[in-house]
Amino acid sequence: MTQSTSSPEITELSDTKSAIDESLQFTIDKQLKHVKSLNEQGNLMANANMQEEALESFERALEILHCVYGNDNINMAELMDNIGIILANLRRYDAAILRFEQAKAIRASNLPSNHPSLATSAANIGETYRKMGKFKLALHHFNKATTICDSHYGPFHPISATMLEAVAQINHYLGKYEEALETYNKVLTLKRQLYGTTHLETADTIHNMAVTYQALKNYERAMHLFRQALAVYQEKSRSPGQTANALKNIAITYSRQGDHKNAIDYFRRALDTETREFGVQHINTANTLGNLGAAYARVGKFDEATSRCKTALKITIQYNGLAHVDVATAHHNLGTVKLSQGLVKKAKKHFKESHRIYVASFGAAHSKSRRERKLLRRIGRIASSTNGRKLKTRIIGYECTGGKGPLTSFT
Repeated sequence: MTQSTSSPEITELSDTKSAIDESLQFTIDKQLKHVKSLNEQGNLMANANMQEEALESFERALEILHCVYGNDNINMAELMDNIGIILANLRRYDAAILRFEQAKAIRASNLPSNHPSLATSAANIGETYRKMGKFKLALHHFNKATTICDSHYGPFHPISATMLEAVAQINHYLGKYEEALETYNKVLTLKRQLYGTTHLETADTIHNMAVTYQALKNYERAMHLFRQALAVYQEKSRSPGQTANALKNIAITYSRQGDHKNAIDYFRRALDTETREFGVQHINTANTLGNLGAAYARVGKFDEATSRCKTALKITIQYNGLAHVDVATAHHNLGTVKLSQGLVKKAKKHFKESHRIYVASFGAAHSKSRRERKLLRRIGRIASSTNGRKLKTRIIGYECTGGKGPLTSFT
């Protein structure tokens, strides 16, 4: 009986295929190690504020992953998130949202609907819309993120609390103050249980609640909460940004009660803290400069007021572009100063611009849009009144933005 044997040709072909497979796997492993190295390099550069260099590293890593895996591999989503975060830092918001949407699509096709990575995608998109001043779109995506986190983690979890607080903040921006307070109370209860009463996370929520009470003109309650948060921030010396925010909002609360001397003192303290931490040309510093300028106008120091408000407007446009709500704030404050000087035409120009931006961002029915229209109507009466100076001193308003602590970064 003849014994069967493999032909030499088949054996040689099999060995060749195995060698090719090993070579391909070696090449893939080498490429993936390079991707990991580029990703780590990008993170280091991003932390060093080398945003363009970080973007280049992340994009090179993504290109290699695309060659290895194709279009729909889950490993690409994290890199797309990193690219989106850098683009948002560079204020290239439309490009950032495109990358975040691509990451979300990859996760949606590879993961269950309640996976926390999908909450990350929704939060990244929501945070970018918040930076753009598109608060209705931001709210939609943060609500999605909250629903996913509640489903995956349950409500009693730090990430769930963070998403819920983002919803409260967006409701505040939209003027839905009672809804914001209701949500903040839920978040505060969670954070006290998760972190205790003197943790920075808890203080941030107390501070954010105070901003909403301030908007509701409950100044006594707002001042109590601002000081409570400030005590924690000052104890934690590593939180100068939050300290400055609390000082600034205490100043605004004083100003709205007519105590401009104390308002100027607290604005100066906030400005000193922000200048040391961020520099003169930072957006946080610009907000404080604008509010300090409006406070100087209240006490008749118009040269100081004009100088600070003009600087604030210039920096804010540089950071956010011409159509952002913080630019509307800067226009409002500069209009306030011009009105205090009796420069009605120049004041009208700035109030028209702030009104246009508020309507585009919030709609015509929002309280800020209505307030600017009211100012413009009264300015019209000033122009035709022989007693305009008396009228104008009654209509100057303060504008508060930037008082809340920053949202948690989603990476």
